[in-house]
Order: sequence, then C-alpha cells, then structure tokens
Amino acid sequence: MVYFESKYHQDKKFARLKADETFGNMPYSADNGSAVNRLIFRIRSRRVTNMLLKVAAVLFIPMTAFSAWLLLKEPKMPQVAPDPSVTQIIERYQSEQFIEYIVHSGVKGKVLLPDSSEVWLNSNSTLKCPAEFSSEVRYVELDGEGYFKVRSESDWPMYIKTSKGVTARILGTEFNLSSYSNDSEVKLTLVNGKVEVYNQNNKKIDVLPNERLVISDDAVPARKSHLVSTEDDAAWKEGYLIFANTPMQEVVKKLERWYGVHITLSDKELFGYSFTARFQSESVTQVLDLLKISSNIRYRIKDKNVTLYK
Repeated sequence: MVYFESKYHQDKKFARLKADETFGNMPYSADNGSAVNRLIFRIRSRRVTNMLLKVAAVLFIPMTAFSAWLLLKEPKMPQVAPDPSVTQIIERYQSEQFIEYIVHSGVKGKVLLPDSSEVWLNSNSTLKCPAEFSSEVRYVELDGEGYFKVRSESDWPMYIKTSKGVTARILGTEFNLSSYSNDSEVKLTLVNGKVEVYNQNNKKIDVLPNERLVISDDAVPARKSHLVSTEDDAAWKEGYLIFANTPMQEVVKKLERWYGVHITLSDKELFGYSFTARFQSESVTQVLDLLKISSNIRYRIKDKNVTLYK
C-alpha cells in the first residue's frame, strides 16, 4: 500500500530537513535544537536592547526638564551678608557730622550719649559723637581719657575709635580707656563685661573683667595684666590723682592735665625718677612740695609754668 503525504506534511518535512542541514554545520557541541534556541534568544535580546534605547531617548528630554524644574522650585537659602570689618565701619562713619565735647586741662566732665550711655571725660580730653546713632552701630571717637558705662545692646555694637589708631568694639560694659595723642600707649581697663580691641594692624584682642590692656606705638607686643582691683585706674573720675611707681615723664603729663600747668624738667637725670603718691584735693604747690620732700626735687613756679630741677 502506498501512502501519499499531503502538501502540508511535505512542506513541514522539507523545513525540518533544511534546518538540520543549516544548523548541523555550525560549530556548537550542543544539539541542533539548542543552536536554534540560542539564535532566537540573541535576536530577541537585540530587539529588547534597541527598544530600551529608543525608550530612554524618548524619556531623556522630559526627565531633564523635570529635574531642572525641581531645582528652580527648591527654595533658596537666604544669603547672609558678613559683618563689616572695623576698617569698613570707621570709613563709613568717620565722615559724619559730629558733636564735639571738649574738656580742658584742670577740668572733668560727663557726657550722656544718644543711646543713654554715660562717659566721664578726664582733663584735656575730646569726645566726638553724632546727634543720633545709626540703626546699625554706635560710633564715637576719643582723644584723651574716658570712663565708659555703655548701655547693653547685643545687636547694636558701639565702636570707639581712639586718636592712636586703636578701636574698641563693645556691646555693653564698663571700662576706662586712655588714649591721649601725645602719649606713647593706649590703656584699657575693663571693669565688667567684655571688650574687643583692634590694634593699629587691625588684630583683635579680647579683654576680660579685671584685665588691663596696654598697646604701645612701637613694635612692643600688646601687654595684658590681671588686676586685683580696677579702682585705681578709674579713680580720677572720683577726684583722685594716683601715682604707683609712675615714671617721671608720665607724672609730668598727668600733673599738666590735672592742674592746667606746663612743666619743664631742666635736668635730664630727673626723667629716670618714678613717683608713688595719692592726692585728692591738694593744690599743685602741695604736690610739688611732696615731690621735693620725697625725691629732693626742687621747683620754680611762674604763672602756669613750672620748672623742676635738682
């Protein structure tokens, strides 16, 4: 009996023989079915990869735009301006219109500042301040000696520029500051609180209670010392004239300012002397008499001119 295959079976058989002939010659050790599966997997992998690349390309632009929108929408941190330097403060406010308070030799005075802070001025001193302080800082200038009782304002600093190029920054405290233009040193004695002092090179020095800071004109480093009591440094505002092993040159300057006289030393050897004494209401003659007794220094007075000699 002869069987005839249908055309469908013949085509299917031909396709199988063709596949066996094609894949049978490929360099794989696996069977032909595995080779076909590998080829199909590779073709499908390429198709998936191409599809993913197309999707990524389509999504790239909108995703980039969305990221940029998020960055723009994110709230910005406020920019805080740095505090101005002492030099900038001085440059900004020293050109203002000032009221001048002048205390002549032999006189003491008291000034009430626009913020209700108090300043006692020693003889031969000048204080400059505006009629009203700015809302940013309280700025004053001092040539001479002053005892400051500064009203406490944590957000409203006071700057005191001295005639010697030294500046003090204060928020609220009590201290004595001496800076005469014809002295070689600036002295600050702190009673309470804290003071920032900036020297001629704008270097900051912190001063704490019961400390005395001395800054010289020359290259000598600034000196700080701790005091048992600050009373002597500020006793002048209570009417006391105090010398504590004080060099003669400084004694002469204090006597000139205190009594409004001019003193000449005719003997250079006298500059090597020092003097210790405490006066309250004595006249210049009584002070000179004590000098004569304690140091064998003689004197002559003519009008307001005093000459000291051996």
